Amino acid sequence: MKRWLIPLSGLCIVSLAVQAQDTPPPGGPGGPREACKGDVQKLCSDVKPGGGRIIVCLNDHKDQLSQGCSDAMAKARAHHPPPGGQSGGQPPSGDQPPPPSKPQQ
Repeated sequence: MKRWLIPLSGLCIVSLAVQAQDTPPPGGPGGPREACKGDVQKLCSDVKPGGGRIIVCLNDHKDQLSQGCSDAMAKARAHHPPPGGQSGGQPPSGDQPPPPSKPQQ
């Protein structure tokens, strides 16, 4: 029994490593990151990445986006609605306390 444990563990590790290499990166081919690269450089070059600031910038300039970027953003919104049901294009703020919970009856 113990002789099979090490080779079996090795096989599992190799299998996981191969699977991880096959996983496409976030915003992979055809996604908003690729489709909006030129728009970000043109419209949001002064925006510091992180915290959803690039998305907010693109939303602020939605009437100036290329067709490809606009389509990719709409597709991404359909698949990933904003957290907490926000739709104003603003990222969630960590400065605000959570809303009070309703007492259970």
